[in-house]
Amino acid sequence: MTNQRALHQKSQRLADIGQLMTAMKNMAFMETRKLERRVQAQGRMVEQIQQSTELCISHFPEALPHGHSVDNPLPQLWLLIGSERGFCGDFNQRLAQQSKAQLQHSPSIVSIGQRLNQRAMPGVTALAQLPGANTTEETDRVLIQLTQTLSELEQQQGSFQLSVLFNQPDSNQISRQKLLPPFQDLRHTAPQGVAPLIHLDADSLLLGLGQQYLFVRLQHILYLSLMAENQQRIVHLQGAIQKLEQQLDDLQRRVNRLRQEEIIEEIEIILINQGMQTP
Repeated sequence: MTNQRALHQKSQRLADIGQLMTAMKNMAFMETRKLERRVQAQGRMVEQIQQSTELCISHFPEALPHGHSVDNPLPQLWLLIGSERGFCGDFNQRLAQQSKAQLQHSPSIVSIGQRLNQRAMPGVTALAQLPGANTTEETDRVLIQLTQTLSELEQQQGSFQLSVLFNQPDSNQISRQKLLPPFQDLRHTAPQGVAPLIHLDADSLLLGLGQQYLFVRLQHILYLSLMAENQQRIVHLQGAIQKLEQQLDDLQRRVNRLRQEEIIEEIEIILINQGMQTP
């Protein structure tokens, strides 16, 4: 009876853990649904700014910042976006491994996410380590802290190139995107039609568009990374739940076996007593 009671208690503990993991998985699923809408909306905003900038660049190419020359390149800064929480598989491990080759010649980084910040990355200079977002709503707070940090680093060290490494949703791949200098990946097209009517000079307009472009792309990337994190969390927790259910099934079989053994023992005792009472 003691063994059976201990197995019952263990089964109850595992069932409680299973309910908690199921709740976490459901929360991650709801986050992905919220992020799907925001990723789509933010992606459209990025495209609109790109199209507006391409139009301006085609008519005012002299206003496009050249960023740096081959003989005097700007220093490279890397932005690594990890997770604030765990239960997301190898989300941070793959990011850290992927960044090794990228950081060999330019080891300066800004990292986001407590779980990533805690990882040892030899040979890397962390200029700033920021907390990440637990939920979709916290992304704005992370974005504000990040832009403030980048602004402070620019004031302290001067201009730099900025590239970001993050987990891409759906594909389970690490994506690399270059953010600064801005507009380096935009198409240079021949001007068509009449030049747009602008109230600012072309330099000021491109500068403002560049700032807005960086802000919007950073927010889009933060959404994408958080979406990938929750997708991997769902997969990781689902696997853990399946293993836990297998353990519960095994415990139940052991409980049933013990119950059968106890019943058999009771029957044997009854038969023995019956035999002793027979004249």
